[in-house]
Amino acid sequence: GETYGTTFDKSFWWIKQSPQNSKNPVLIYQYRGNPASLVSGHPDYRGDGTMAPYAYNATNPGIPGQDYVIQTSVRRFPGLTNLASDTFHTSKIQAELAPGVLEGKVYYVRMTQLRYNTDGEMVDTTSPNNITVLYPDGAGSYTNAATPVAYTEDAVLPFRAEFYEVKPPLWSYIDATWSVADVGNPVITKNMAVMR
Repeated sequence: GETYGTTFDKSFWWIKQSPQNSKNPVLIYQYRGNPASLVSGHPDYRGDGTMAPYAYNATNPGIPGQDYVIQTSVRRFPGLTNLASDTFHTSKIQAELAPGVLEGKVYYVRMTQLRYNTDGEMVDTTSPNNITVLYPDGAGSYTNAATPVAYTEDAVLPFRAEFYEVKPPLWSYIDATWSVADVGNPVITKNMAVMR
């Protein structure tokens, strides 16, 4: 799987690579996680620290908080990217979107950096798939921050997250048919920030 030095590094790259071009789509959803799977040696133990899905059984659905815990999952969908490291997520997304495991809806999130204009107002970046310094120079230009280490001007990276509902929320559809071009309008747009 992918490895990052810090959570800020991961956020930086995911925001930078967030799709304006159908690559690296981020999916957010909730699923029933099995807390017993967090113990090393469990047959469904995952090395990334996330809970394996709770095996759904219609005749014995389990007790919430004891047999399963609702988990929020944020994963990059690997089907539309050439980053070999992202293939790590395929089996996990498939298992977490299984009927009886998925709780609620699936959302695709498009993220773009926010930065200050020459009037000091925070606005959308005009350079999607790029991260720059937050403040323009005297000529109104922004210096590119190609890596998290180069983003030194501030300890905060503000961004706009647009959430789109994926319909239907089925792995078979997402894996074979879904496209970020088909998402329509966002159901919610939220300004957020990550801190170093």
